[in-house]
Amino acid sequence: GEAEYSVALFQYLVLIGYPPEKISILTTYNGQKELITDILSQRCGAGTPLAGIKPGAISTVDQYQGQQNNFIILSLVRTKNVGHLRDIRRLVVAVSRARLGLYVLCRKDLFCHCHELRRTMNQLAAKPTKLQLVKGENFPTERMANDKVDAHKVHEINDVTELGELVHSMQQDYLSNQQ
Repeated sequence: GEAEYSVALFQYLVLIGYPPEKISILTTYNGQKELITDILSQRCGAGTPLAGIKPGAISTVDQYQGQQNNFIILSLVRTKNVGHLRDIRRLVVAVSRARLGLYVLCRKDLFCHCHELRRTMNQLAAKPTKLQLVKGENFPTERMANDKVDAHKVHEINDVTELGELVHSMQQDYLSNQQ
């Protein structure tokens, strides 16, 4: 689910050169925060290629108020109803923590159909709804945010399994290069 996707996305960003301390993972519920922390300790724990690597923060949105980071991975975690995120102020806090990049993981149809959140969610929904990666691009890049990318260089990730397989492959390459 979203917790696994959040951690795999964090790993991917680190593997292409983003400083881990410049990435934070936020969620709306303590239970999801604990699950993300647990998955991260398994995927970046002792004996793994990214051993000891941690994001700048793993936090709930409420605990992260007043803080920012360059890149935010936001897990909204709802499956049946919007819950306390229906309060637009919470969503505004959640989506305004990123200086350079924001990745929102959620059930788009659920949040876009919530009257109170519709305006903000429609702005987000206007962006690609699947993760799009530029093949061969690492951090830092020469490409500017609004530069056109050749379509053949864009790789769209369909699900958490595909992202996990990509990260696993990249970790194997990382290990090979370390030897």
